[in-house]
Amino acid sequence: ILHEISRIRSLPPNAVMSATVQSESMSNLIRKGDTIIMKKIPFSAIRRGDIVAFSLPNFPLPMVHRVAETSRWNTKKLLLTKGDASVGYDAWRVEETHYLGKVIEVKRGTD
Repeated sequence: ILHEISRIRSLPPNAVMSATVQSESMSNLIRKGDTIIMKKIPFSAIRRGDIVAFSLPNFPLPMVHRVAETSRWNTKKLLLTKGDASVGYDAWRVEETHYLGKVIEVKRGTD
């Protein structure tokens, strides 16, 4: 998985990639077993309501959550995220170095 994250980070801007979802944190919109199509659009273009993939330090699996709010800390843009099936917001803030891509399509799995 860490090798895949490195490969995704090295992709050029606007590259398109896919991944299979492994959790229910975004159900009913995105379910475990669905395939998501992501595009590596610029982090600066991410807005509230977008669904993004990201990978946090010290956490081995990438995550896919909705952007609940954007903010700035000094000169850094930060994203507050939340899984659609979660009660509260995530405890972390997503920085540009964590960002992998924006979800642009969901293909239903066979489950």
